[in-house]
Amino acid sequence: MNTYLKTLEEFIDKTNSLWKKDDDFQLNCINTIELSQRTLCELKTLMNQNGFNSPEEEIILFKQVKPKILSMLFASRCILQYEIEKLNWHNPKLDDLQKLHLDKLQSYFTDYNEFRFYLSSTSNNRDSFYFTMNMSKNDMVMLLVPEAEKNFSTGFDIVVGYIQAYEFTKSYFECGKLRNFDQNIPELQWTGNKTDLVEILMVLHKMKLFNHGKNDMKKLAEAFSKILNFEIKDLYRTISAIKDRKKDNSIFIKQMMDTFQQIVNESSR
Repeated sequence: MNTYLKTLEEFIDKTNSLWKKDDDFQLNCINTIELSQRTLCELKTLMNQNGFNSPEEEIILFKQVKPKILSMLFASRCILQYEIEKLNWHNPKLDDLQKLHLDKLQSYFTDYNEFRFYLSSTSNNRDSFYFTMNMSKNDMVMLLVPEAEKNFSTGFDIVVGYIQAYEFTKSYFECGKLRNFDQNIPELQWTGNKTDLVEILMVLHKMKLFNHGKNDMKKLAEAFSKILNFEIKDLYRTISAIKDRKKDNSIFIKQMMDTFQQIVNESSR
């Protein structure tokens, strides 16, 4: 396994172990902050000693590994501060205090619209620009982004950290409790064809099974693209092609139904 990814995996295991304990909440936050800081120091030492075997390895560090650890650091700081402040909060609506903390996190990335759009896509053609320490990029990013180290940051790795911290903190406020920082979901790769996947998405969308039915097709496709590491190009053109089939316009869905029936029949024997 890549050394940097291995460090991240160990960090996630340690973090989840921390929060499985019934220790004092504030102590758990403090321990997570300290663990995050130590792990970042370890990564910096690893990078200085070993460098990178390829540009791809550098991208892994600054796109996947470091932002995840930074997000835990930023989120833990924010949540700890919130939990302390709410004890002396005189406003009956805690939503207002939560909004203050979320707005502060959001202020660190809200101006990077082009970059955020790139992250939400499934493209990776600008990874070398955003996630390598190529100083030909606009150095203004390094000056404006807080906590960006010139020899251990691309600037944008910090922005990703704040984006992920915002999402995690928002989830915490909505759930009212901390869950594991990362479920360590195995990586999936869709190896079927695009049309089959779009058939499935069309059915899921029509059945309104996500967000209480309040989701659009494009966002659903974007989410599955990320989960399955598969770019769904020309979504609506593919949908039109499926609807315009002359004979059978639900080929894959019917294959799934036949396979499911086969499974049921086998288990009943």
